Formats: sequence, C-alpha cells, structure tokens
Amino acid sequence: MTILNKDWPVEFPLPTVVRTIVCSDLDETYIPSDTEKKALGGVELLESYITFHAEEKGILAGWITGTNLDSAWRKSRGYISRSPHFICCSLGTEFYWVKNGRLRPSETWLERIRRSGYSLQNVNSLVRILMGKGMPLQRQSEDYQGPFKVSYYYPEGASMVGDFATIQALADERGIRVVFTRCNPAAGDPPDCYDVEFIPSVVARIRQCLF
Repeated sequence: MTILNKDWPVEFPLPTVVRTIVCSDLDETYIPSDTEKKALGGVELLESYITFHAEEKGILAGWITGTNLDSAWRKSRGYISRSPHFICCSLGTEFYWVKNGRLRPSETWLERIRRSGYSLQNVNSLVRILMGKGMPLQRQSEDYQGPFKVSYYYPEGASMVGDFATIQALADERGIRVVFTRCNPAAGDPPDCYDVEFIPSVVARIRQCLF
C-alpha cells in the first residue's frame, strides 16, 4: 500500500467560506518529537477548537513542513485524531488536499513545479561540482528527500560563508533555489550543522500560503 492509499484521520470540517488560513510547521510545532512533551502538546485542545469553529469562523488549517510525506505519516500516527485540510511537505514541493481521510495531490501545484524546469539530474550535477570543490556536504536521510527536494547537511566551519556563496551562485545559474537553515537537534538534526536544500525556484512558504 502506498502512502497515498493509506487512511488518515478524517480532516477538519471544510468551511463554505474561507476567512482564516492556519499554517503550521510539523516538527516541534504541531508534533513534539519527545514522547513526554507529546502528553503536554495540547493537540486535543487545538483539534477540538478547529473542529468546533472551522465552519463558523471559516478556518482552513494545514501543515507546511520540510519533512516528506512518509515521515509526516509516521510522526502523526497515534498523536492526531483529525487531519488538517491540506499537507504541504518536502519543504513545500508537494501539496496534498485531505478529502475524507485520503490524500489528493494538487495537480495545479504539481504543474507549477514541472514548469519551473527543476530536475534531480541538474541538482545531482551541481552537487558533484560542489563535492569536487571539497565541500563537506553530507546527504540527509530519506525522511528529508523528495521527488522535488534534495537535502544535505553542512557542518559549520571556517569555509562556510565562502562555500555558501559559491553554492548560491552556482544554483542561481541553473535556476535552482537553495535554502540554508540552521539545524535543530531537538528535531533529530545533528548539532552544529546547516541544512542545504535544493528545491524548485517557484517554491517558497509565502507562495504556499497564498496558494
């Protein structure tokens, strides 16, 4: 069974008129990573509020997360009792509506990604060039890879500023967006590292919210 065929908890009631969009990160925001913190996470109160007020107040709620869909599925199992209206995962490169507990990919969002010209072949070619320059890029686990996202760790060091400038310039030349983010060990990242993630040029959190 693929992840798209799995049953998620039924989503929040869908408002007839959307007045408020609630977008939340997943790791350490909607879902704590620590088991003890989950007991104090307050997700039951949040779910109760949105379930009760979604139609009246026009609330549309969703996740916008860097993790991929398989990881989001595993992390949410046994913790949530209602699914969000939408899930935008893999750093916003994948967008799914939740309909009756099933995921429905957004063809409009997928077409936007395709039109950007992004390809894993171009990213892999760029990474080979960077590796050839001696950059200490370390590929992240499959939880943080996606069909339109390639993620690496970069350990902090004396060459970091210069290396990041080179990565940015070479990515710009190829029409690839690169995102540098300091890692969060509380979410399972290694300490003293940065995420270096290669995604389509059309992807940004503000665009996901506007979409």
